Amino acid sequence: MTSLAAGDPHRAELSIRRLLARSAEPRAAAAINRQLRELLVAPVGLAWSRGWRPIDLHIYVGRELDSDAQTLAADGMAAQLGTYAASTLAPSWPEQLRTIDARCWWPPQSDFVTERSRAEGFEATLRTVLDLAVLVTMLPTIERIDPLPGTARPGRTSSAPAEVDPRILERVRRMLAQAESTPYEAEADTFTAAAQSLMTRHSLDVAMLSASTDRHTDDALSTRVWVERPYEQEKVRLLQAVAEANRCRTIWSVGLGFSTVVGHAADLAAVETIFTSLLLQATRAMLGEGSQITRAGTSRTRRFRQSFLTAYAVRIGDRLREAMQTETESAINGTEPDAPASDGGSSRALVRVLAERQHTSTIWSTSCSPTSSTSRAG
Repeated sequence: MTSLAAGDPHRAELSIRRLLARSAEPRAAAAINRQLRELLVAPVGLAWSRGWRPIDLHIYVGRELDSDAQTLAADGMAAQLGTYAASTLAPSWPEQLRTIDARCWWPPQSDFVTERSRAEGFEATLRTVLDLAVLVTMLPTIERIDPLPGTARPGRTSSAPAEVDPRILERVRRMLAQAESTPYEAEADTFTAAAQSLMTRHSLDVAMLSASTDRHTDDALSTRVWVERPYEQEKVRLLQAVAEANRCRTIWSVGLGFSTVVGHAADLAAVETIFTSLLLQATRAMLGEGSQITRAGTSRTRRFRQSFLTAYAVRIGDRLREAMQTETESAINGTEPDAPASDGGSSRALVRVLAERQHTSTIWSTSCSPTSSTSRAG
């Protein structure tokens, strides 16, 4: 059945018409629905082995198809992952599934394709499933971030002792909310820089705490940040600026629409939180400038917005790096040079830890497999 939505469009359309004719008979319709379910669920399972996570698949389907396809993809993910115990999924996956509303909502004796067909029509469901099956089957292999479904072990996370303090994140979000709410650029920059300073201090504290223990748990991690159209390249420059200010590296997957950000737990949290806020601030300021028209009466809005976002990334990147460097120098100079490294108060220990972190992040990012065309920064 996979050939129906691929190859010769004319032959595919004829095959779809035959299926539609057969679906008038209840038994045939039930059999077709079962096949359609398997046609989607099987490649979804394969997507996990290719490095995709539920949130990645949801966003990519939305980019390439539409919201109806996203809904069916969520059903397919819920059906496929429903065969695993929740405790054997990566810690972030249950929350990802809740975010995209992927759940087994259909009756136990039925399936999602049958129920969608009844509610939205057989033809619409058929065409959406076929489009989805082709898209998911052709997904490229990307860097795997999380363990495969069924292989995660409860209570075992690589960054357990280096978890981000939720109280710190809440304070950072409040500062960023103030930055987002003010109409004054200088005031917004001040709040954002304060948020960066707080996250830098927290990251340094976590680094020293890890260095003072014998457990080697402060390894580099990675996450994906999806960048929406339009102005992807300019938005990626902003992400790179935020990542650099937080000692992270980025690998931009041009053809897929996401950046892989490599760093340590607290730094990754800072990048995601601050970038989300800055993107909102930059977009609001950009749209506030309105359309741009040349003297000849032609539109130059696109070029203006590209330049605006690029300049914004440079300016705010400088401000964030300045805040990070100030906090780092303060932490180094504020410690006792002769204090034992095990006390977590030695400036030499802090310099060593930061150098080791940079080294491990560089190695990790270098090992990331390129998916299509990629660019690196940080």
